[in-house]
Amino acid sequence: MSESEPSADQVNLDNILLLEEVLAYLKRLPNVPVTVELARKVMAHLENPVTATAHRRAAEDERMRSARRGGVYGVVTGLPLVEVVVYPDAVQLRLTHRIADHARLQAKLADGIEVPLSVGPVEEPLFPKGGA
Repeated sequence: MSESEPSADQVNLDNILLLEEVLAYLKRLPNVPVTVELARKVMAHLENPVTATAHRRAAEDERMRSARRGGVYGVVTGLPLVEVVVYPDAVQLRLTHRIADHARLQAKLADGIEVPLSVGPVEEPLFPKGGA
């Protein structure tokens, strides 16, 4: 799927939001049998557990897409050396400590390091300047 194509969760969220808008409109109309019956059908669909799950997943997907995520890369001593913060449209890398062995870190970065990201949003910075 390309970036321009919406995810299934985005489509589900849009559909649910539209149905909620339709339901609000139907409730404002006069109480004639056909309108009341259609409002009941829409309400039953929105209250269906599968629809509720899709709504929750779509909302979580949207929240995660717009949230910052981050992680740290450390050495054996446990001190974090590189902090990574991922934004929806950019990645920020930052050294968290001054290190004596620049060549070793440069070699590791040249080979590529893997930084596991947190599951949820993070506050910036992950570690205050000068220590963990």
